[in-house]
Amino acid sequence: MVSVLSQVYTLTLLAAGVPASVVKGYKLHLQNMLGLVRGNVYYNLMNWYHCLTCIPVGDTSKFMETMMGVKQGLDPELEAQLGRIRDSAPKYSLWTKVAVVAGMIHKIYRIDSLVDGFFQNFNSTTPVHLTQTSIPCLSLSKWTMSDTCTRMF
Repeated sequence: MVSVLSQVYTLTLLAAGVPASVVKGYKLHLQNMLGLVRGNVYYNLMNWYHCLTCIPVGDTSKFMETMMGVKQGLDPELEAQLGRIRDSAPKYSLWTKVAVVAGMIHKIYRIDSLVDGFFQNFNSTTPVHLTQTSIPCLSLSKWTMSDTCTRMF
């Protein structure tokens, strides 16, 4: 699962306009965005902060904290570490910043056609028996191995 998430995060950064050379340098952080502690999955916020710094649109950490449901602030030691992370952010030219923002605006403007294209691709490449399965049927909490084999084959 970590490999899949790493790929998703990598592709998200590339789609946001982060240069591939920069994304490559963040590989270790991208592979460790989540952590498993005593059977619970947690965000590794420091790696999230590292990866957010490579998006050249300003400080997005507060937005991400709100989106992820962070309920408490960082203690002073971690706050100092976050400051060092921000200081280590890649330095982008004005042109790169403008290009990234323009690319994001363009994608937002085209969101409907991008979603339609995604579904057309998904539906044309996904086996029919999977596309005809209802969403409630896909709930992992209700699956057993025999159900999985029956539903998928």
